[in-house]
Amino acid sequence: MLPVNETYGPWPSSGEIDLVETRGNDVDYPAGGRDIMSSSLHWGPTPETDSFWRSTRGRALRRTDFSKGFHTFGIEWSKDYLFTYIDSPLQQVLFWSFDKDQTMWQKGHYEGVAVNSSLVKDPWSQTGNPNTPFDQPFFLILNVAVGSTNGWFPDGKGGKPWTDVGQAASDFYSST
Repeated sequence: MLPVNETYGPWPSSGEIDLVETRGNDVDYPAGGRDIMSSSLHWGPTPETDSFWRSTRGRALRRTDFSKGFHTFGIEWSKDYLFTYIDSPLQQVLFWSFDKDQTMWQKGHYEGVAVNSSLVKDPWSQTGNPNTPFDQPFFLILNVAVGSTNGWFPDGKGGKPWTDVGQAASDFYSST
């Protein structure tokens, strides 16, 4: 999910919510196959400071995988918390509390952080809300991504026929 407006600036300063991300690989794929899903919040003053790694959680299905049937992926979102779930709110994947005594700037430990020798600025300070940038309307986005060069499919694992630094089209052609 992406914000309707870039209220606090370009990605990720206005936020992103990944309700569900999963791979279609076999369940024995070393980086996680079609039996594992994750949910993430992306937030930070710059792309280099995206704190998704602080707010990503995963869940594995037991004795089955996502290709064996239909599932419901949900989100419950208020000014106090956000959580995602699979099939029932009782099966939470990600729970994130918007604490009244700590802003997202503070949760990200951004004070004193520099990018390209410049201190990053708090894009959310004007609101005073602990849930900023997740205090605005977001669009639901549905997409199917194929491959990647951002580490989602790690190099050297599971027979991946390309490298993240390679020329993907050429690599695919050469692997046949």
